[in-house]
Amino acid sequence: MYGIYKFVELVSTMPGMTELSSTIVLAETGVDMGIFDDAKHLCSWCGLSLTNNESAGKKKSVRISKAGDYLNPMMVQCALAAIKSKKQSYFAIKYGRVKKHRGHKKAIIAIARMMIVCIYHIVSEEKPFNPLAAIEEYGFHFLHLFNTFLGIF
Repeated sequence: MYGIYKFVELVSTMPGMTELSSTIVLAETGVDMGIFDDAKHLCSWCGLSLTNNESAGKKKSVRISKAGDYLNPMMVQCALAAIKSKKQSYFAIKYGRVKKHRGHKKAIIAIARMMIVCIYHIVSEEKPFNPLAAIEEYGFHFLHLFNTFLGIF
């Protein structure tokens, strides 16, 4: 029991995630992330990836998949809480950037998908949520490339 609670505490370090929502996510997915090949497979299993309905080069539908009947709505609620978080504004900044071009609904699904990817890495690496970990690991060069890609510099 203590081993699972350790993962609940780690996932709860993310903004928008309470201990209850962390418990529900881990009860649905499990703490062994080895069953998923990578974070994309977890997103697809949770129903937070786009469906591919394309024929002759024409996209017919850009909807999310119907998988994850229980986890998908809960992650959307957690994403809504995360963008309103005063403690850490990481997801709020990302939400604002996506919302400008795609709208509210698609931005919320994008944030929920980002949160699932973060949960995958938190549980597999057993480290708390730290959005600046990549910058600390790779230094200023990574920060400059990242901000150039986002159009900040």
